Amino acid sequence: GAICSLRKHLNHLKLEENELETSGALKLLVGLGNPMSCSLETIDLRTNQIGRVGANAMVEYFLKTPAGKKIELNDNQISSDGLNAIQNLIKDKPDLLGSLDENEPEMDEDDEDDAEDDLNYISSLLEASLKLS
Repeated sequence: GAICSLRKHLNHLKLEENELETSGALKLLVGLGNPMSCSLETIDLRTNQIGRVGANAMVEYFLKTPAGKKIELNDNQISSDGLNAIQNLIKDKPDLLGSLDENEPEMDEDDEDDAEDDLNYISSLLEASLKLS
């Protein structure tokens, strides 16, 4: 609601240390709506336990925003596979991402599977909202 109405005027979003977890990060993406109409320049999501799935979704979204300059995802329990995937995503824009040196995965495989299910659901919601805009 509130994010949707403000997203065209929102340039910097700082949500550091809010324990969003993966599901919260994915819900935030839905709230932000279409990345092409998002004016975010910076987003700080450090220390939110968003894991590999949430971090990957955030980076993919942020790469599509025209104004995106910096995304901070340090200390989010991102696995080494997740870190590698993110590095591959940003290879053409390496300055986009802040430090990722403090990431230790604490999720087990069942949590990752649940996060994947959440991502699929949120992706379908985001696609539906893009069709409406």
